[in-house]
Amino acid sequence: MPENPSRKELMEKTARLERENQALSTQNQFFELLIDNLPGLFYLFDSDFTVHKWNRNVETVTGFSAEEVQTRHLFELFTGSDLELIQKRIEEVFAKGAADTEAILKTKDDRRIPYYFTGASTTIEDKSFLIGMGIDISKRKQAENELRESEALYRILAERLTEGVVLFHDFRILFANNAFA
Repeated sequence: MPENPSRKELMEKTARLERENQALSTQNQFFELLIDNLPGLFYLFDSDFTVHKWNRNVETVTGFSAEEVQTRHLFELFTGSDLELIQKRIEEVFAKGAADTEAILKTKDDRRIPYYFTGASTTIEDKSFLIGMGIDISKRKQAENELRESEALYRILAERLTEGVVLFHDFRILFANNAFA
């Protein structure tokens, strides 16, 4: 027959459990702080699209309060082809384990912000979850557009010159205007 633990053993076990509980609480606070301060958007939702966690940036960027975020459907943040794309990528995450895409996020005040979204799925207690991040790519998109416009202007200028213009790289012709041809 097992012996009953002594009062001292019970106190030591209780003290050890309290220390472990405090360590877990501290660790949980650290992770909450980390998630809330991640750059970009952090989100966790299940296969029923119930939001379980997001960081403050979701509220800041979208303009929806914590209460409003809870009552919104994820798909309300996208329109048109971006909505279709996001729906397909979410299906892909749950089917294949991971996916990523670029899409335009629609805010409460109807601003449109280009984002890069990435997500991965996991299953906990027979429930599927998607965890992911969204990164604002506005500056990159602006730089891409400016580069395209600049390239188009230089191409127009080079094509209208009466002198021959040719651009070589590694002994290959990349561009030649009509005057050169």
